[in-house]
Amino acid sequence: MYPWRYHVVTVVSVFLALGVGILLGGTAGQRWIEANQQDVLASLTQKYEETVKQNKALQRRLDALHVQFEETVREMSRLVLAEAMAQTSPHVWLVGDPDAVKGLAAFLRDVGFAVTLVPPEAHAPPEKPGGKIVLVLAGDRVPSWLERAQVPTVRVDTADPTPYGYLNAVKEIVSRMQGGISS
Repeated sequence: MYPWRYHVVTVVSVFLALGVGILLGGTAGQRWIEANQQDVLASLTQKYEETVKQNKALQRRLDALHVQFEETVREMSRLVLAEAMAQTSPHVWLVGDPDAVKGLAAFLRDVGFAVTLVPPEAHAPPEKPGGKIVLVLAGDRVPSWLERAQVPTVRVDTADPTPYGYLNAVKEIVSRMQGGISS
């Protein structure tokens, strides 16, 4: 059997080798890990920037398509309504909060209607113009003079402020005008 000195030397050499390994691994390994982290971070940053550029390009394209869609809907509405507009001078009394009905009023004007904005708290109807009139109610408030005015009425939901959302209102208005009361 070996004397105890050999065991002590073996144990000391093992711990010494372990200490040297930890020392070298800690210093060289740290640099290696940092270099890999920097590479991964640079790669992720580059991918993020590319994605942001693609997103911006797609958003610009979507905005352009949205504008084109709105123009197409307006033009189609004008074409569809051309015959009805030629036979009468269509007029719309639009009752509702001015901020909430601003988009609808602009759309109705674009497709050929004469629009009079009427605040919901008005106590009397506006002056009747020549031609047919349809009262469009946007919102929950009904004017007190509605029953006395005796005009066809359409309720409109302004929750979808897009030309496509307004097409149903235009369809209902034209339908009421064709069967409505002329002034």
